[in-house]
Amino acid sequence: MTDEKRVEIPKKKFASVHNLDDAFERELKAACRPLTFISETDAEVTPFTAEKPSNRSLSGYLASLEITSDNIEEVGFEEFFDRLTSEKDWHGPREKKRSQQWSKLRGVLEENLESLRVIRVGRIQLEIFIAGMDATGRLAGVKTKAIET
Repeated sequence: MTDEKRVEIPKKKFASVHNLDDAFERELKAACRPLTFISETDAEVTPFTAEKPSNRSLSGYLASLEITSDNIEEVGFEEFFDRLTSEKDWHGPREKKRSQQWSKLRGVLEENLESLRVIRVGRIQLEIFIAGMDATGRLAGVKTKAIET
């Protein structure tokens, strides 16, 4: 048994994707639909929007997402996606398709959001947010979960 504190993210804070540019919303939902984030569990990747952050800093994003955990890690956007999108010699058709799907999501996020950040919250049981600011200044992006022991 560990002394890990489970991180609860308030559900009321996250709106389903709405008030986004219609084309972006469609693209984001379509890019997420076939994806799962693979760790010690497989988790869906879902779009979200949140309130406009007070600034573009990590603390501004955390406040907008109402994240108060002490277990916060920011991972570089490029680093996060490079691992998911690079094809390896040993990849079969399924792995190549997964890499292409992650590449599509990466493109949608890069084309439509600014100041992109990847925020990992928790230890062992993680919530992962890939967030940036949309044209209206609100946070938008995708979230998923991972288990790492």
